Amino acid sequence: MISTRRQAIPLPPSPGLDDIIRLLTTLPDSAGLQLPCFSWWDVVITRNGSIGEDLLWWIRRNQIGGCGAVVTDEERNLMLWLVPPTGSCDWLHRGGVWVSRPVNVVLPSLRRISPPGAYWATSLAFGHLVDPRFLRAGLDHLGMSDTPNTASLLPG
Repeated sequence: MISTRRQAIPLPPSPGLDDIIRLLTTLPDSAGLQLPCFSWWDVVITRNGSIGEDLLWWIRRNQIGGCGAVVTDEERNLMLWLVPPTGSCDWLHRGGVWVSRPVNVVLPSLRRISPPGAYWATSLAFGHLVDPRFLRAGLDHLGMSDTPNTASLLPG
């Protein structure tokens, strides 16, 4: 079972990324799914704002195939970059915090593409993830070194 903010949704046994995308597509605009990191992706969290938008633009221009899936949360001043699930212990960059298991993140409905609330700056609909090498290069290129405040994402 995966929980939304309002109800529990049954998952098929051993769901794949396509199953998760299908679920996120069928959610109402205002709903979100709480999903574990490391099953389908990990998340790198950066600050939002103009520097976050510059980073998004930079990756769209430089990553082959364009930028992968990114959620913008303006209320928390964060961007969540979905990256391949490696549980990376070697990610050390002050501009981004790598999050993996056992952390859960809430992802908005794929229908949510603008505020209010968290929304998809770049959709997961095609199953394309952000290459962490380009994310790191973009953070370096733009001089992003302010560690984002991830406390609001933690339970309790």
